[in-house]
Amino acid sequence: MGFRKLRQQNMAFMMKIAYHLTVDNQTLWTQVLKGKYGWVGVLPLTLRKTNVSRLWHGVCEIWEDFKDCISWHVRNGESTDFWYDNWVDSEGRLVSFYKRLDSPRPVNVAGMTDATVWLGPVSAGSLHLMGG
Repeated sequence: MGFRKLRQQNMAFMMKIAYHLTVDNQTLWTQVLKGKYGWVGVLPLTLRKTNVSRLWHGVCEIWEDFKDCISWHVRNGESTDFWYDNWVDSEGRLVSFYKRLDSPRPVNVAGMTDATVWLGPVSAGSLHLMGG
């Protein structure tokens, strides 16, 4: 009889829960968890970590890793955060290129264009221009 590494198995389970919370708005259990813990938007930057269930605590533990593992199809850009979502496949989350001391405020990709002209940097390599 073999025993799996329980920590890795638990992380995989928590990643699956996080995935379903992100893509599923129809099932009762996702609606309950999102409502109870104040889930905001498609992919919240942070999750509430105080006074929570063990399940939610587990999701909070893997949240940053989970966000780093997903990427977005931008489409119209309304639900994709320019800085905090992983939408540029080769670069990862663009906030890692931000050079100022303060954190950039969330803005969707659509907010960086007027539908004909790109208002932001051309590539992640030129993000230093936006960061000062």
